[in-house]
Amino acid sequence: MDVCHFEEMLGNLIHEPVILREYAFPNLSYQMWDGRNMWLDVAVLKGWKVQRNLITGLYRIIDDNNVRRAWGTLEMMEEIYWEVVDVRGLLSS
Repeated sequence: MDVCHFEEMLGNLIHEPVILREYAFPNLSYQMWDGRNMWLDVAVLKGWKVQRNLITGLYRIIDDNNVRRAWGTLEMMEEIYWEVVDVRGLLSS
């Protein structure tokens, strides 16, 4: 996935965050500390972020209140992306 896909996903998740419950690892939403040493911003939109861990390669989605909403592998992020696109009616059937 490229940055444009991640940004599109974030734009839609702002409106449909409930989607995250089904497609990522089980998540406890909690305030995140500043992880600049270990986390790279892959995409940022309206305060929401997709970040990649520099050690594990796992991804996480952080909302505009700096709360982790989901985390998982790149494949899980791709599943979330396609579900968000489908739910928002952006795919033609």
